[in-house]
Amino acid sequence: MKTGTTNNNKLGMPRSAQARTVSGTRRGRPPKVNKAVDVDPIEMLVQGYRDLQQEEKALAEKKKELAEQVKRFLYTTEDTRYTLKDGSYTVSLKVRPSWTYSDDLTALINRLNADKKTEQQTGKATAVENVYVDGRSK
Repeated sequence: MKTGTTNNNKLGMPRSAQARTVSGTRRGRPPKVNKAVDVDPIEMLVQGYRDLQQEEKALAEKKKELAEQVKRFLYTTEDTRYTLKDGSYTVSLKVRPSWTYSDDLTALINRLNADKKTEQQTGKATAVENVYVDGRSK
């Protein structure tokens, strides 16, 4: 057997083209280390919250469009309800009234709202504070 050749060279490839096992370190230098980027945990949380909020907005828009299509379909079939064939989900047309009030009652409502504001400013009204997260895009 000649020096520098192997018996594995069944494809007739030169020795330099064959796969070689190389040790984990290079001579003269320490191995390269992937430096992890320091990510602030709150940054990740807020980004995740923002992403979910954007997904919710997109889903709400898509849901609104689908609801309009379902409503038109049910109107054309003169039906008020549709149930999936497997019985797992039902959609129905619902009617909700939108009220318009007389000028007298509207004036009373406006006065009541003004009185509420006055009590808030004078401290007569009490409030319970609820803490929540509000995310907005700039």
